[in-house]
Amino acid sequence: MNRPPPYDGHRPFNWPSVLLALGGFALTDWLIFRFVQTATGAHYRPSLLALLYLLAAAAPVGCLVWLISFAHGFTVRSTVTFGLALGMLADLMFLQGLTNLYSSTLRLEFIEFLFNLLLVVSLMILASSGNADGLRRQARERRAHETDALTGLLNRKGVTRCYAELPADALVTVVMLDLNDLKSFNDLGGHSAGDLHLVNTARALSRRQVKGMSVGRWGGDEFVLLVPEQLPNPLDLEAMLAAAGSEIGLPPSHSSAFMYGAATVLSGTPLERVLALADQQMYEAKARRQQPSGKSLQGSAAGDEGVSDGGTGDGGAGNRETGKGDTGSGAVPEDRQVTLTDFSHFLLGLNTVDEILNVGLSRASELAGFEAWFYARPGEQLELVYQERQGDPGQEVVSVDSRQQSTLVQAVMEHRRMVWAADYEHSAYAQPFWVKLGIKSVVAAPVMIGQAAVGAVAFVSRHTWHSVTPQAKQLLETVATHLGYQLERQAVLRTMQDSVEASIIGMGVILEARDLETAGHTARVVELSARLGQSAGLDAQEFNDLRLGAYLHDVGKLAIPDAVLLKPGPLDKAEWSLMKSHTARGAAMVARLPSVPQAALEVVYSHHERWDGQGYPQGLDGERIPRLARIFSLCDVYDALISPRPYKRAWTPQEARNELSVQSGRQFDPKLTALFLEQVVGPAAASRPEERSQFGQASPPTPEGHRNPPN
Repeated sequence: MNRPPPYDGHRPFNWPSVLLALGGFALTDWLIFRFVQTATGAHYRPSLLALLYLLAAAAPVGCLVWLISFAHGFTVRSTVTFGLALGMLADLMFLQGLTNLYSSTLRLEFIEFLFNLLLVVSLMILASSGNADGLRRQARERRAHETDALTGLLNRKGVTRCYAELPADALVTVVMLDLNDLKSFNDLGGHSAGDLHLVNTARALSRRQVKGMSVGRWGGDEFVLLVPEQLPNPLDLEAMLAAAGSEIGLPPSHSSAFMYGAATVLSGTPLERVLALADQQMYEAKARRQQPSGKSLQGSAAGDEGVSDGGTGDGGAGNRETGKGDTGSGAVPEDRQVTLTDFSHFLLGLNTVDEILNVGLSRASELAGFEAWFYARPGEQLELVYQERQGDPGQEVVSVDSRQQSTLVQAVMEHRRMVWAADYEHSAYAQPFWVKLGIKSVVAAPVMIGQAAVGAVAFVSRHTWHSVTPQAKQLLETVATHLGYQLERQAVLRTMQDSVEASIIGMGVILEARDLETAGHTARVVELSARLGQSAGLDAQEFNDLRLGAYLHDVGKLAIPDAVLLKPGPLDKAEWSLMKSHTARGAAMVARLPSVPQAALEVVYSHHERWDGQGYPQGLDGERIPRLARIFSLCDVYDALISPRPYKRAWTPQEARNELSVQSGRQFDPKLTALFLEQVVGPAAASRPEERSQFGQASPPTPEGHRNPPN
């Protein structure tokens, strides 16, 4: 009866109540008027003050009419109290106005006191009523905001408030309960069947709720129980959960209605950490049910080393574990869950270590709900990568000196199996340096090559405590396996490449001996090519291609007869034609070698091309000549000039630099020539581009023995 009338979108005019209020005012005002007018000595004498009093009396009347006519939103008690206070105020103003209008000698102190008293009482009642209504409204709103609409239990907000209101430093057991296979109920009977299963679970738990204990639905198929240790009647938690589980319908594929984990902490402990501990125990209970006997899991919910055996249960049985400190949160959100198969396919598309770490491990940590990751190798600096979400795609990288290597990583490497801590700060692996970085939860897996652990990958959480779910473990293990495969593949390829390179270097030494070149020519041109390539800004792949091409540049001379190759004098036209064929023959030989890239092949084939197009075998000019071949040509000619041959003396480095300067833009790329002279062999001193070559303008030196071709 005291609730405000319903509001349906418009405000109807409340005529009966308005007429009743106006009639009441008319009656009381007529009585006051007659009382003052008939008083002894009363005579009519208008004044401004009287007029103001009468006008002031009209204001409360108008306000009361509005209040009554549009009373929606006010309780009946509030409306009546408001009306009484406004009526007393209007009557008091009217009485003062009439007293001044009829200069009466009446003593009205008692009447005014009576009106004022009634006004004060009305206001006190109004204030008390309003405060009570406000408190009741707040209580209703809080219940609405803190109650789960489906089950009638506390929701997440309600559980959080109840936990915060527990007495300081009191022991409390927090239970995280997860229904088994709710999806099967939805699949068999639709969502209404799933809802009914949730309601039955809530009823079973509520029937066993004792005073001081709080039961809530955390979300989805998860329920939370807050059980203070100071209950008037100590609660046998395991028996209570077992009895509740026996009342709930079992899913088709399970022998228990739910799984649960529990953690006992001091009430001042942040709720997030407690839930992470309880959640971790629940996941480990599930893992143990699926684990073959004889095998164990390395890790901890509260941070203990070794096999985790804390508070877990299925359908109503389990142990409790005590943890102290600060808090954690639960599983991977449903909107971020992906199947392991999907992620495995994604990971197979990443074929380098950098891609696996920066793309694969980064993506896996995000899917698992962790905001940071790292890859650690023994004795090397570790980089802890934080990736921010929620609108900031950037990353924060924290470098960690190898001396601060985590004991958790060391445990992973030593035991060669996954290790985790849902509450790192209070675990056996905690170190001050890592705690200072804000690490709250971590899970690490070994990177294996054969039977050896060569490193470790890890997910890290520093914003909140995080339970290590089975999916998070699988994601990390998948990345570690793929990374180990790539590292092993790289090692095999590196071994093969070293073998091929050793063969190539040996081939260069054989060519030196057969061609009567100065010992070390191949090594020197490789060194010069490396220095010029670095100055020219080659990337790692181009650098390696140039090196291989330099080793193999004259391999085609193996097909040139000794009579031509070792001839001390000038070559005739036929011999010169045969000599020039060594580039094409060399390219054909190199093309048959495994793992030699195309760019290295181009060095072998095109290192005798000239910038002006007068070279061979194709007569290419300018930038049509492959860049690596242009780089190598400079180095090859320079070393040939400063080296002695049976048919010529060794030039001084200054003479060789002068010659390269003259041939810039003719035989050699002018930009590369300037770079070579400035940054590889020092600045040119004596020559200018217009000076004539010591070999003559029409016949510059040629790399093969630097003998003039026939006229």
